[in-house]
Amino acid sequence: MTPGVQNPDGPAAQPLRSDAERNRERITAAARTVFAQDGLNASMASVAREAGVGIATMFRRFPTKAELVDAVFSGRMGAYADAVTTALEDPDPWHRFVGYIETACAMQAADNGFADVLTTTFPTARPWSSAATRRTRPWSSSSTGPRPQAGCARTSTPRTWC
Repeated sequence: MTPGVQNPDGPAAQPLRSDAERNRERITAAARTVFAQDGLNASMASVAREAGVGIATMFRRFPTKAELVDAVFSGRMGAYADAVTTALEDPDPWHRFVGYIETACAMQAADNGFADVLTTTFPTARPWSSAATRRTRPWSSSSTGPRPQAGCARTSTPRTWC
């Protein structure tokens, strides 16, 4: 057994055997590759094939596709939320907006799977997605977050933009 490595598949939190941990790492690495290329429509079988493991091993480590997506993209969601935080720190409203859009578009262009994650609603969302949503809410909410100090280009611009 590998000391300190916990089994994320069960509440008992038993340490994973070293071969099981290697399989888990191979599956998540393969899923990153497959999802980046094909998006979330990629099959679990194609991920297993890319990882060089059997489909039973795949489902033993990740019983549902949502759990695999969670394992693959939780770090990216953190980076996405960080992009919102970084943008909100810019005092210039235009730079704030453009900086965020450029960062978000670059993240999505580099990874079809991540673009799918951002535009998909998961009925059984994992805690990371809720935390990321809370961190990005000031950007999208008209009642929270800092107001830009610069003037608006026209008076018909919605209040949330100026």
